[in-house]
Amino acid sequence: MHADAWRRSMSDECLMLGDHAIILRSILTEVEKLAAAKCTATAHLPLKPSSTSQSRVNPACTNVHNQSSNEARKVAEAIALQRHEALCDFLAKNSGIDVVRIIGDDHQHTSTCPSQPTSGVPEIVLTPLEFKRRYVWRNIPAIIRGLDQKHLGSFHNLAKLWRKHNPDGETTIQCSWFKKNVGGETTVPVRKPLRHTEATSMLDEEGRSRECDTTEMSMNQWIEYCHDDTSKNSTCNGEECGNKLYLKDWHLMQFMETKGQKEEKKKKKSETEGNRLLFPLYVVPSIFERDILNPFLRKYFGGDYRFTYWGPAASSTALHSDVLNSFSWSFNVVGEKDWTFFCPPSLARESSLNGGGEEAEGESISFVITQHEGEAIFVPSGWQHEVRNIKETLSINHNWFTAASIDKVWECIMIEAKSVEDECDQWGIPSNDWDARETMLRGCIGLNVSMYFFALLVSLVQEISLFDSSSMQPAHGLQPKGSEDNFDECLFNIHRLSHQLECMLKQSPSSMSGSKSVDHYNPHLAQRLSATLMSQELAERAFDLANQLVQWKERGF
Repeated sequence: MHADAWRRSMSDECLMLGDHAIILRSILTEVEKLAAAKCTATAHLPLKPSSTSQSRVNPACTNVHNQSSNEARKVAEAIALQRHEALCDFLAKNSGIDVVRIIGDDHQHTSTCPSQPTSGVPEIVLTPLEFKRRYVWRNIPAIIRGLDQKHLGSFHNLAKLWRKHNPDGETTIQCSWFKKNVGGETTVPVRKPLRHTEATSMLDEEGRSRECDTTEMSMNQWIEYCHDDTSKNSTCNGEECGNKLYLKDWHLMQFMETKGQKEEKKKKKSETEGNRLLFPLYVVPSIFERDILNPFLRKYFGGDYRFTYWGPAASSTALHSDVLNSFSWSFNVVGEKDWTFFCPPSLARESSLNGGGEEAEGESISFVITQHEGEAIFVPSGWQHEVRNIKETLSINHNWFTAASIDKVWECIMIEAKSVEDECDQWGIPSNDWDARETMLRGCIGLNVSMYFFALLVSLVQEISLFDSSSMQPAHGLQPKGSEDNFDECLFNIHRLSHQLECMLKQSPSSMSGSKSVDHYNPHLAQRLSATLMSQELAERAFDLANQLVQWKERGF
């Protein structure tokens, strides 16, 4: 249910509240209902697996599951060490980024196979969970192939719609699809790089660093621009390349979904059946699932971090790290682009010194990779990068975070929250005006402390529900294909989410990341929740619910 639907369901009294308070109150009510429906409450054990699911568990499997839980806890708590060791291995190997091909969950093996003729790098074959353990959990970049193939399905439909196969063997963008389905006169956000101005250090309305100015063009004008002789030239000089326009951070998927909903209301089903677009245009690959950010924003706040990027040859994105310390993934539907990655400075410096080398002051460890058509790239949290299109390129990009990176996101939120508080002090805003601080924080980075807290609550109760479902609990010692991977990932996520919430409940900025950058900052969670919910009683209810869910981790397995 979207935010508008939530608002319509509120009483007249609630409608007098601010929109933000209405939505957060609704989330609290929903999570309470989900927890009550999926977990059995008792006086001695606030939340635990339901009695029906417990009866399905073969006692012979209990020790195995306890062992799995202990292993999941160890992995979850050692995430900082895993990241550090993985980066050291990555730098020591010095052989570039891994190329991966994903197979189904029912194939439990890891191997390498010959790569495509155009590349000298062998492909590593992994299941989705193996990929997450090796790259997502350890925060290491990777190239992924084959996600546009029919048997995987993630981007197969998109490739058919957006690729135009020409007689000369070249693949270009099917511009007619955009003219027909987006609309030739529809305006799109086009970015122009900023050069030598103070604006490069400012934030835009979405909390992103302003390395560019935004203008608007019609879809027809943009296509014409991309295909004139100047824009098609990839050998321009530095000044010309620096001025290339780029259609990016475009919420195309959100636009198409809204457009489809409006058309459905205007026309009868029989009239639209033959012309209806295939939705969704793509499915998020299983290796990038368990996203906490986008489902939460889409359902409750109507926003997202799902983008389409379309740029001519030599268009580029300046050096940056992704918003909120999030992960990102990018799939090239058409075209090629070069990525220049810079290892996280502190980790790179420490790895260099541990290896006996000496890093020059200000020097960064970097490497360049080329992403080809049909390839996806996983961009880890905190890795700075810059991107340049080799030829006209069309790609899908998501910013996202999972239980594996919630500590990195929390670190970002705390740093920004401290900056907001410093600004409030300078402007003379009262120190107890937590609503103003939360509003400013959300304006800066798209999330505030209250939203992050509720996003974790929603995700944790969903993971507990999944754990408690029949697909998670084996019957008579047997499990369906792939359920062991789901079970292990579920345990890992529960431990990560519970620990992060526990840190927040204790008013402690510490987390499993081991970061020291926000050690002495108190997030004042109770005060922020009271302000955003406009009720101390509701804030206490939210605290109680979070405590119950955290205790489930200790007693529910």
